[in-house]
Amino acid sequence: MKPILFNTTMVHAILNGQKTMTRRVVKPTKRKGTFIEADFAGRPCEWVYTGIDSKRLVKMCEPQYQVGDILWVRETFNTDWCDHVIYKADGGSAIEAGYSREPKWRPSIHMPKEAARIFLKVADVWVERLQDIIASEIEKEGMAPSNVDKSDDFYNGIAREVYAGLWNSTVKKKGITDFGWDANPWVFVVEFERITESEAKNE
Repeated sequence: MKPILFNTTMVHAILNGQKTMTRRVVKPTKRKGTFIEADFAGRPCEWVYTGIDSKRLVKMCEPQYQVGDILWVRETFNTDWCDHVIYKADGGSAIEAGYSREPKWRPSIHMPKEAARIFLKVADVWVERLQDIIASEIEKEGMAPSNVDKSDDFYNGIAREVYAGLWNSTVKKKGITDFGWDANPWVFVVEFERITESEAKNE
């Protein structure tokens, strides 16, 4: 199994069955001077400048997740005062539930595998530019406008605006120039289905 991080909004969407797809930026290594660009076949690769107007291929970019992989979701969490795991995505108030104070939520990156409750199986993976996303895929991303006629171009435009805002909200300020919506970076598209914990352990 491999871990994958989602913010609280996206965990809600997965739990509600609305999110079955995610996009992850194709990032270069931290090696100085490297960048992502397509090769002659249109595949994203890592390049490095070797001199004025010249460059050298460093490596092909391979997705972190492959078809058939089982993923366990890292989400914002903590333990309550009885050592039960609680999840921010569940909402509600700890005080309303009888606790003396609200928990200090722990970032998803710190969630151990033993605390995971959501398991996914990768159904498909491909690579494209971020802005290649279409309206039907925005719905699979779990973020699409409601009460809009889905049969016209207006819907597609509104859906893209909504998704662009969501995407930029997940990018750190220092990375907006390279990885924000307007930068149109290369991304790995990962399509998945939710499975039970027992199914995940039997794979």
